Amino acid sequence: MPDDENRKQTESARRARRERSETNDKILYEFIKNYPGKTSTELEEIFTQNRFRFERSYLVNALQRLESENKIKTRQVQSDKKIVNLYYVNYDNGRPAEEVEIVRGLFKPDDWSSTAYLYALADNEIKICAEVDPNLEQLSIASYQIRTKIQNNNLFLILPKQVVRFYRISPEKYQTDIRGRIIVVKVNPQKEKKTSKKSILILEDDDYWRGRLEEKFGQAGHEVYSAKTVSEAYSLLNKGIDFLVLDWVIGRQKVAEDVFLRFREKNPKIRGSLITENAISQDKWKQFTKLGFVGIIPKHPPYRERGISINEIANEQVSLAEMW
Repeated sequence: MPDDENRKQTESARRARRERSETNDKILYEFIKNYPGKTSTELEEIFTQNRFRFERSYLVNALQRLESENKIKTRQVQSDKKIVNLYYVNYDNGRPAEEVEIVRGLFKPDDWSSTAYLYALADNEIKICAEVDPNLEQLSIASYQIRTKIQNNNLFLILPKQVVRFYRISPEKYQTDIRGRIIVVKVNPQKEKKTSKKSILILEDDDYWRGRLEEKFGQAGHEVYSAKTVSEAYSLLNKGIDFLVLDWVIGRQKVAEDVFLRFREKNPKIRGSLITENAISQDKWKQFTKLGFVGIIPKHPPYRERGISINEIANEQVSLAEMW
């Protein structure tokens, strides 16, 4: 019977396509597991290097099937204004959240050493540089020296745990934009993030700056104490202060370090920001970070030159305190 014969041939062809698709999916899954973070073009090149024939149309279809079955996941990265998808096996316990991966071809290995410098600029953006950037040092709400490593020809940036926690970073929830020796990591804003209430002390003899900082910390739900003199600040030693915002100079005397040390005796984990009208050298800032300072509030350029308002500065300080 011609109809029966045609039906059998059709079913046989469908079965063969299905079996071929299942085989392609299994092979592709194993390649993605062995070569994570590759683009579809890079996967195609790997197939060719391994003398395995995998036509482009089969590759695209197999990627779509694996993603729809939640066996793999993708992450988008941007380089030279071009968006590409990177593919990963969707493990329950995937790559550590503190590792930001930059795939081969998007960076120059000679540009990066075993350390890099991270600058937290806003609630949804951080910049990682191959070397110290003084301008970003001044503009950031926090800065860190971080470790890097190159593995399987990819660059991995090891982020501090408090940065991962604050930005809720996970491999599939950030986007990277590579600009030569600077890598911009864009993450989800923290507008919906609930933060624990903290006790903040602001020591500042400028009424305007002190008032604006008080206002912003209060609006964010934190308990705020303020002082205009060092003696007023010391009267609050027993208030359980978590974070200090200290003017470097009060009454023509540099007092921030001494005040910080007094409060650190009460709370060894205390952190703080330094308010300064003068530029601060890298060596001096390293001394402050060893004490426990994690941010700078400059009353001098580049803030004024770039038109950044005190309102924005205050918002950044709230984010910094909540990070710790």
